[in-house]
Amino acid sequence: QQQQQQQPLHHYILLYQRSELAQTVGEPAKDEGVRITPRARIRRQLRLDWGRDGLSFMELDRRLPEEMLVRSKVMEPALKAADLLGHLEALRAKTFDAEAWNSSSFCFHLINGAPGKEYQYR
Repeated sequence: QQQQQQQPLHHYILLYQRSELAQTVGEPAKDEGVRITPRARIRRQLRLDWGRDGLSFMELDRRLPEEMLVRSKVMEPALKAADLLGHLEALRAKTFDAEAWNSSSFCFHLINGAPGKEYQYR
């Protein structure tokens, strides 16, 4: 008798990417005072995982690989970090359930909860 192999469940990850101004850098100028260089915009990525142990998160140095991307959404207006925290706080009472409230539920709930333009990768 052959044993049926159970298909692993997909694990969805939410990547919250934001753009912020880099720290201001002052340089001594030859003529007078301090010259302030223009501030560059830098991208930050926050990886949010919802699993059996609850919510976990980490700041990433770079974007996730292209093959991991399924959907993308440009939030319009931009979703501020404080607003994301509010959305996460509203989910505090949720517990992981493989059928009813899993990583897919978590990600799609947050993606669908803010206005913007969506992109499909697959």
